Amino acid sequence: MVGTNAFGMGVDKPDVRWVLHYQMPQSMEACMQEMGRAGRDGLASNCLILYSAKDLNEINTKLNNDDLSTRRQNALYDVKNFCMNNRGQCRHVIMLEYFEDSGLATWETPCRVCDTCRCQLEEQTPKVIAAKATRKRKKT
Repeated sequence: MVGTNAFGMGVDKPDVRWVLHYQMPQSMEACMQEMGRAGRDGLASNCLILYSAKDLNEINTKLNNDDLSTRRQNALYDVKNFCMNNRGQCRHVIMLEYFEDSGLATWETPCRVCDTCRCQLEEQTPKVIAAKATRKRKKT
């Protein structure tokens, strides 16, 4: 099933395994709402956010635009930081901190399933990841 984020808001399908953000969401609330479409049956699911330097430049331009409300600027800044994750934090912890929702605190911290946690658990560097990908390609 493929749809826009507006279409996706009406989807109540329990076995969605993948949510792909073709663009960076415009707020953490939108990001959480869209990610929440996957794994409603309790099984593992994935979410991938695709963004580019162009997306970041557009957000920086919007952040520097005086016409945006402070709230809108903060929303863009928060989602940019979530996507870039320069501090290497568990993505679930970032969400917990953002929403300050103690009801979600039952998640292990670190969660051991987000991209940041998996990379830290496997102690992989980009070079190691690239080498593994190259080996897999040569085998096929």
